[in-house]
Amino acid sequence: MFMPTDAAAATMRELVLSLRSKGAALLCTGSDEAANRLPVLDPDHPDVDAVCLIQSFYAMVIRLAAMRGIDVDQPRHLQKVTRTR
Repeated sequence: MFMPTDAAAATMRELVLSLRSKGAALLCTGSDEAANRLPVLDPDHPDVDAVCLIQSFYAMVIRLAAMRGIDVDQPRHLQKVTRTR
């Protein structure tokens, strides 16, 4: 979950607690809980909050891919072809 730092944060924390009480495994940005927390850049302006939050996701995906032996620069089933005529 991408936890906002604005007024919606309190409601999102309640949702996290509710989902976890039902057995959901969550990774959260900006969560007060240390367990299953993705590190996040601190936003310096509300307009960039979402950009700061998503950065933690990209870093996590790259580490997960490396742990699984996947080369993120050479994804399976994806080829980029540029043709000049």
